[in-house]
Amino acid sequence: MPDEAAPPEPENQEEARLKELQEKVKAAADVEFAAPPDPSDLEAKLSDAKERIRKAKARSEGTIEEQRGGPSHGGGGPTGSGMSIAFAILWMPMAGLAGGWFIGSRLGVEALGQALGLLVGASVAVLYTVRLSKRS
Repeated sequence: MPDEAAPPEPENQEEARLKELQEKVKAAADVEFAAPPDPSDLEAKLSDAKERIRKAKARSEGTIEEQRGGPSHGGGGPTGSGMSIAFAILWMPMAGLAGGWFIGSRLGVEALGQALGLLVGASVAVLYTVRLSKRS
């Protein structure tokens, strides 16, 4: 086993590592960095980007108003008031019928309570529908 080299001493390891690091630092010091951009160029690019954003917003708002049918349209989308009207016509009379049944069964006149509740629910549904139609 005389062919094997003895491991280097700790001081030699430290010196070798120190020399290696010094060479890396010298190599890194030779690197040149590009000059930073001129602030006026950045301001020009920023103002150009703001102008493009403003134009895109104006185009977008115009197309949205056209899709909605003009700037005076107050609906909340294609199903906004239509679905509200449909639910009102379906559910308000049913709620009136249920309320009339509950009150009529307590008073002993179940059929009359159901009829009056249905009539009240349907009336409220019609009034609500007319109010929504005038608004949009």
